[in-house]
Amino acid sequence: RTSLASAKQLFRSANMTQRWQRREISNFEYLMYLNTIAGRTYQDLNQYPV
Repeated sequence: RTSLASAKQLFRSANMTQRWQRREISNFEYLMYLNTIAGRTYQDLNQYPV
C-alpha cells in the first residue's frame, strides 16, 4: 500500500488533474488513477456491490 505522503507526491508529480482538465485523459482513466494511488483494490468485493 502507498503511504499518504508518497501518494500525494505521486499525484502532484503526475499532473493528472491538469491532464484531465485539458481532456488529455478520460474520466475513466482519471478515476482509475485516483483509485490506484488511494490503494483501492479490485479484490475487495465489498467495495463493488452488484
